[in-house]
Amino acid sequence: HIETPGAMGIAEAYLIGKISDSVLISSADFVALQVVPVWINYTKAVEGIIDTGSQIIAMSEDFWFNGGTIAIEEARKIYMQAASNDRAETRGLCKNVPLTIGTTTFFVNIQVIRDAPFDLLLGQPFHYLAKATVSFPDFNKARITLTDPNTGLQEVYACYPKGRAILPVDPPTPLPRPTAFEQDGPGTYHYKCRHK
Repeated sequence: HIETPGAMGIAEAYLIGKISDSVLISSADFVALQVVPVWINYTKAVEGIIDTGSQIIAMSEDFWFNGGTIAIEEARKIYMQAASNDRAETRGLCKNVPLTIGTTTFFVNIQVIRDAPFDLLLGQPFHYLAKATVSFPDFNKARITLTDPNTGLQEVYACYPKGRAILPVDPPTPLPRPTAFEQDGPGTYHYKCRHK
C-alpha cells in the first residue's frame, strides 16, 4: 500500500519513504542532440542542430568556407560567451541565407563561428521565426513543428539523433531573395522580394 503524498510534493514524499523506487518516474541520464535535415543556400544539405538555448543561428567557419557562395559581413561580428565563461568573437554575419526544411524556406541571419563542432545550429531566432515546437513522442525520437512565416502553413518533421539524419539528395527550388525589409514589430520583419 502506497500512501498518497497529499499536500507534500512528490520529491519530499520519495525522500521520506512514502513513495517507492518502483513508482517514481525520473529522467534519462541523457538524450541525444536532435537534428533536422536542412538545405543551406539551396546548395548543400546538412544536419541542423535544434538548440533553443542559443541566442543566435550559427554556422561553422569550415562549412561557410567550403559550403558555397554565402556573403559575410565581417563588420557584424559579435562576442559569444560559452557556459565555461570563455569568450570568442564570431567571424561575421551572413544575411538572409535561405534554409530549406522539407518544403519550407526560411530566410535567416547566421553568425559564422570559428572552430565550431557543428555545421549549423538552429538557435532561438530560427525557433521564433518558424514558431517551432519540439516534442518527444518516444525516447530519442523528436518531432519539430514549423510554421511558414509567409503562408502560415504548418508542417511536422521527424528529427534524428545527431549523426543519423537522412539528408535529402535533390536541392529545393530557389525562391526570390529578400532585398529590403520593414520592421513589423519587435524581432519580426516583413521582407520585400524582387521577382525575376
